[in-house]
Amino acid sequence: MELSGEYMHKLGTTRMFSDFTFKVEGGAGHKVHKLILGAHSPVFERFFQRHEKEADLFELFPDADYDEFTKLAIRESMIDIFAYCYFGRYHNTKAGDFDVRVLSHLLTLSLAGHLEMPGLVGHSHVHFVAAFVDFDSSSSPEQIQLALTKCFSAEVLEEKGFSELARHILQDVAFEGFAEQVKKLKQDGKFKEAFDFMEAVPMAAAKLYSCRPLYEHEHEESVVEEREASITQRGEGLNETLVKAVQNMD
Repeated sequence: MELSGEYMHKLGTTRMFSDFTFKVEGGAGHKVHKLILGAHSPVFERFFQRHEKEADLFELFPDADYDEFTKLAIRESMIDIFAYCYFGRYHNTKAGDFDVRVLSHLLTLSLAGHLEMPGLVGHSHVHFVAAFVDFDSSSSPEQIQLALTKCFSAEVLEEKGFSELARHILQDVAFEGFAEQVKKLKQDGKFKEAFDFMEAVPMAAAKLYSCRPLYEHEHEESVVEEREASITQRGEGLNETLVKAVQNMD
């Protein structure tokens, strides 16, 4: 007999008749239905063949070496994964800083990939892009620039919880945001701010410069000389790519 959507919602909400518990250190654990999770993920299906009634949540990831902060984030993302199994979706209602509001969706995407749930991978991708756009439209330029700088930092790019796909998606979306911010600064005549922003994110700046001319050349020698003087004052250590870009800011 096919389960109705209404009854599935009831099972997901109340977890009545649950037959398995994922234990969580310091918490009550997650009561689930093996049949429902196994129907959505072959990884869950194989896992339940080896574990009858309960297991630690992180036994799902036996080869991973997560720090405590990442483990805490994974516990939260697993709630989204369980919701998807029962309801076919999870709600994009996360609040808080950029990590929770935006980057958390990439962690859910990464876990979905590990669990072999392609539908959830796509669902999380959509949520990530929507959250990124929402953050961009509701934050100050300073907040946006700090977030974009973080996207290209080693802290994020080397995050153990992220899959390679998640990293690629992050860099693609963040690069578009970076290019848009540089464009806005240029249009507002804030060339020094554009240079500072590019200098803070050299990886994205190098990609931007290699993809297309950063600024159209208008043959205004006085502006070029001003940019070159600014570069000279900054002294040693400037990235060669950034120097070329700034020389074309006129």
